[in-house]
Amino acid sequence: MSTPGTGAAARHRLRPDHPAPGLLRGLDPEGHPLYDIQVVSMDGGPVATSRGYAIVPSAGPQALTTAQTVIVPGTRVPGPRSAGTLPDDVRAALASVPADARWVSICTGAFVLAAAGILEGHRATTH
Repeated sequence: MSTPGTGAAARHRLRPDHPAPGLLRGLDPEGHPLYDIQVVSMDGGPVATSRGYAIVPSAGPQALTTAQTVIVPGTRVPGPRSAGTLPDDVRAALASVPADARWVSICTGAFVLAAAGILEGHRATTH
């Protein structure tokens, strides 16, 4: 049985390390995928990267409601990085993730988790 994993992508430019969730495409000892990975955008449309290509998501934010693992990519969006703020739709989408889900952030994705209140009361590091 595979475990759903969802990469949450904002609608703004992403850092080029976003494809890292694809590294989770391993197999268990019986040959079954470890994760069913869905790349998410807020409107279901392509998300531009900072390197000039777009990532085409497989789902909209409704996929987050059943996620068991959420990977938040790095971002260059100033709101979470400098003001600790998120657009209301991104905040609502992240709030829809089940309470028992695992959260992973890549690089500056930690600022998105902090702005969403997900790190409240938890220790976290970034580089």
